[in-house]
Amino acid sequence: MEVASGLLDRQGPIYREDTAVFVSQSGETADTLLALEYALENGALCIGIANTVGTAIARNTHCGVHILGKSIYLTCQIKSERF
Repeated sequence: MEVASGLLDRQGPIYREDTAVFVSQSGETADTLLALEYALENGALCIGIANTVGTAIARNTHCGVHILGKSIYLTCQIKSERF
């Protein structure tokens, strides 16, 4: 597991056989979108999980999940898992 900004900073290896999962409350998080672009360029299967329908993550991944949760709860959950 890698945080999007960390993946971009070190240009971590991603291969065609890999599956990359992108999680964003808004579906428009800049670092996440750049990491998604990087994964797509390297041929990975990309799955998006976002709270909003029709976002950049929803449009640009191969498949996605819309969780439609309360944004305050989701933001706290995502931030707490980074530490």
